[in-house]
Amino acid sequence: MIGSLVALALAAAPVAPPSLEGASATLLLARLDRMGRMVSFLDRAGQHSVLFRPASWQGDLHPLLSFDPTRPDSVSAAGIDPAGGLSISVFPEGRVTCVALSDPSRYEPPAQARLAGLGAVGRARDAGASVVVAAVKGHAVAGYVIRGRQSCATEGPRSEELLRKAAKALARPPPRPPWASAASAEDSFYAVSGSTTVQLTGKLDVLEVRGSTRGAGGFPGLRSGDSGLSPYGGVAPSGLLLLRARVTPDGVRQALGRFAAQLLASCEICNADVVGSLTGHLRDQLTGEVMLRVDRVKTPPGSLRSGAARYFSVKHAYLAEVSHPEVVSAALESLMKLGAVRAGEDAYTLSAGTGAGAGTLLAGLSGRHLYLANDEEALKAALDAVAAAPPAPLEHGADLFADPRLVSRALAKVSLVDLMSSRDLAPLVAVGTELGPLLTHSERLAGWIDGDGKSRRFSFTWKLATQPPPDAGAGP
Repeated sequence: MIGSLVALALAAAPVAPPSLEGASATLLLARLDRMGRMVSFLDRAGQHSVLFRPASWQGDLHPLLSFDPTRPDSVSAAGIDPAGGLSISVFPEGRVTCVALSDPSRYEPPAQARLAGLGAVGRARDAGASVVVAAVKGHAVAGYVIRGRQSCATEGPRSEELLRKAAKALARPPPRPPWASAASAEDSFYAVSGSTTVQLTGKLDVLEVRGSTRGAGGFPGLRSGDSGLSPYGGVAPSGLLLLRARVTPDGVRQALGRFAAQLLASCEICNADVVGSLTGHLRDQLTGEVMLRVDRVKTPPGSLRSGAARYFSVKHAYLAEVSHPEVVSAALESLMKLGAVRAGEDAYTLSAGTGAGAGTLLAGLSGRHLYLANDEEALKAALDAVAAAPPAPLEHGADLFADPRLVSRALAKVSLVDLMSSRDLAPLVAVGTELGPLLTHSERLAGWIDGDGKSRRFSFTWKLATQPPPDAGAGP
């Protein structure tokens, strides 16, 4: 999927090529002749993942022509302007690629040759543009529309409808890019889908992703730009994943609701009324400072059939700062009604059930930190990390760090046996198969999110390793 998206867009210009109305997504490449850094990243990543190799996706850029987008001379040979842009409008029934032309006399002959192999070729006029189609039994199956120095092309059963849309788009004045930075970031690839805009920029061994989206999208509101100290702000990244965040009061309520739902889904003996009452008492005691640390993934093959088994296979601990520990301490005693066992002062263990994959939940209070964990080792590592770090400010509403090599190992634990027992694990198997080797040869995954519940901004950085991983063998 990632490779296809990157594939469907490697070129763009300061003046964006047209995008078609009604598209579910629009992909835009800045300038084909200035994508050297992005291509360099893709070449390096492609050594470990086929999806990133330009050769594996460059044939998807244009439905009628073949050219190498990484070579300006190949682009020019196809009659396309290397300094121009390339946009792809994605529809459920197909996609339309629009390009700026440097020489229509070079562009049209190979395009028509391709059409001749698909059906009877005909030419017409629509909205002042020239439309060339290949038809089978009177129905267009592919074609292109050309107006001045711009052209759009498509292939598929809805070609006639999409070509009409393209002709109308070319008749309009050149659009202003929906990305204010498109003219200055000419080595970038952009994608817009609904209310979400994403910019990908390659820098040799680093891929930077920046974007924004309107609407909360079910994500809790975050306190961005807060200059106060966070008890988790100085915690160094460790383990498989570390998330630090500052949540708004409304976001706290949202997060507690999800937390209760997750607890009930993972604990077959938990009573919904007791859990609801507990979260109600905790709501006003949480300051909004939260942390999640995932220590590791541990699961034998074929054991991920149930939701509870998946929950307990990811060894983790949640921490949240509270304002009045004594109030929280009293509220936690209600865990005894769920069958919890007191393991120490303000510490409880709760057996989540007797079914396959069920484990033990750990809940309690450590100083001003309310915690919920599913593994003693993960809990100790999280509390030790907080104790070793002084409070520090958070630059963003939330930041995230992941160890790509540990992520790769975690994905490898999803076996074909698991896939056969639960088809919804198929995406994880696919990601692990295709991206696992690349993650093993990566150095850092990090990102941040800012958002007020109405909109969000986000950034993500993927850095490839400059040296082989320490446990890399001498295999192929």
